[in-house]
Amino acid sequence: MDLQLDRVRRVLHRMSFVRPRWVITVGGTNGKGSTIAVLESIYREAGFRVGAYTSPHLVNYCERFRIDGKDAGEVHLLRAFEKVEKARSGISLTYFEYSTLVALSLFQASQVQLALLEIGLGGRADAVNAITPDIACITSIALDHEAWLGTSREKIGYEKAGIMRYRGRVVVNDPAPPCSVLDRSLLLDCRLRRVGLDYTFSSGNQLWCWEANPESWASARSYRHLPLPSISGPLAVHHAAGALAVVESMQVGPSVLAKSIHSGLTRVVLGGRIQVLGGAVEQVLDVAHNPAAVANLLAFLTQRPVATRTHAVFSMLMDKDAVSVVETMGPIVDSWHLAELDGERAMPMVELLNVVATHASGSILSYPDVIAAYRGGLSRAKPGERLIVFGSFLLVGAILSDTESEPRQGLNG
Repeated sequence: MDLQLDRVRRVLHRMSFVRPRWVITVGGTNGKGSTIAVLESIYREAGFRVGAYTSPHLVNYCERFRIDGKDAGEVHLLRAFEKVEKARSGISLTYFEYSTLVALSLFQASQVQLALLEIGLGGRADAVNAITPDIACITSIALDHEAWLGTSREKIGYEKAGIMRYRGRVVVNDPAPPCSVLDRSLLLDCRLRRVGLDYTFSSGNQLWCWEANPESWASARSYRHLPLPSISGPLAVHHAAGALAVVESMQVGPSVLAKSIHSGLTRVVLGGRIQVLGGAVEQVLDVAHNPAAVANLLAFLTQRPVATRTHAVFSMLMDKDAVSVVETMGPIVDSWHLAELDGERAMPMVELLNVVATHASGSILSYPDVIAAYRGGLSRAKPGERLIVFGSFLLVGAILSDTESEPRQGLNG
């Protein structure tokens, strides 16, 4: 990959791209999808025409592009592809650059008022960063994509902070952000809002509250008795708090009433993130693929214990930290069901078997493909037991597709 923004900007110029009235970019390691889902729901409840661009998809490529809460139709998608293809004329583009240009073309054609853009890899050199946002939100910073972004939180934070702009608005929702993020904000004289400093949140009794620090953020409203966001996981409120900080920071632009925030929180839809499917055997599907995300999954499962056995369907890409992931989940898993993912980046079965056998206990079974692994795990799980599926978007997406579930449906906790 040649991670540069010049190619994207040249194609945008040829496309005569007109930016939506408001643009919000969301970067970070974990929590980006949840943050965008909350923002999308709140702004739609407030009556705005919203476009959301996220990645990767679970089942269908169209999921990456949502307009007013619906996946883009294939006809509209093909028109956008044709426009990008005509405009690029000899300019080579990466897969993600192409997808980003398609998203921007779709949003322009659909006349969205507000665009939510998820940073895919890093931030500084990400294709989305070719667009200047009204506000940038940085979620958590953790180790992932080390081959491209660096092997420490400081190095990764430097890349993530590349989405900031001179004197631009920034929300940092990581409670302990790397110095590289804060230094970048200071250098650019950003209007920074930090969790734990400029805003705080707390939850209890199925409600939560969000409070602005009156000493540093006097213009922001505070909210009490908020409904919990309709997504699962111990960090759901944390991600919602970051989204609410974005909304408050943007009140000078797209104004949002408190009632839209309340209703928006109850209508958040997001699949594959601690997605719980009820039944005789409870199934928990999570795309967690790095140690921090898997720790979040473990916290959820620990708070929701089962009296009997837990079965795991598991696979990963070979550039991920499988050892740390397996060590984290190992203590609660009684049986492992393994299969290779499709594609050249898949971790080979020999390595999967070695990692699980070395760093976890419990029985281990291998299968020719992920669907066979899922069916094998489900067939061995008895009523009252639990089946968890985790390790990759590719794994969860393949299983959701096989079960003919919609990618963002199901019981969320």
